[in-house]
Amino acid sequence: MGTPSTFTMVASECLTERSAPGSGAIAGWVSDSSSGMGMPGAQVTLSWDVRGTDAPGRQQLQTHSDGWYLACDVPADIPISVDARLFDRQARLREVSVPDGGSTEAGIVFDELESMLVFLNGARASNTDMLYELPPDAIDRIVIYKPVEAGNLFGLGAGNDVIVIYTKGN
Repeated sequence: MGTPSTFTMVASECLTERSAPGSGAIAGWVSDSSSGMGMPGAQVTLSWDVRGTDAPGRQQLQTHSDGWYLACDVPADIPISVDARLFDRQARLREVSVPDGGSTEAGIVFDELESMLVFLNGARASNTDMLYELPPDAIDRIVIYKPVEAGNLFGLGAGNDVIVIYTKGN
């Protein structure tokens, strides 16, 4: 017997609880195309048509520190649009369907994030390669600032997004 995939482990978190009839789970990993690294803090939006209304159904969530996201109780057997946003970048829209009581994987890849500045525990990281070696379980929280807000807080002007990573114990 083989080892279950990360997707299977993540999606099983929804399926261990009783899902509502006519629903399932969507799980996926959001990553950077150039580094292959998971993208923590990305905003993932799931949307679908609801019969008899003009308003779409919607779930919004954020990726975890390892780049994975999980949505439980998503309507089954209808088209679900999945998209993601990180800073000012929008990933390509995907459409998936979830089987009743089952799960579907919907991974998302972002283009290179060249304008991002990174601070680790309050100090600017001059070489972001060290982030690839930072264990996900060492991360306490991640704060993302848009360009104008980052400019006001860090005196950087309004041209760069900033991600601040705080590790446990700092």
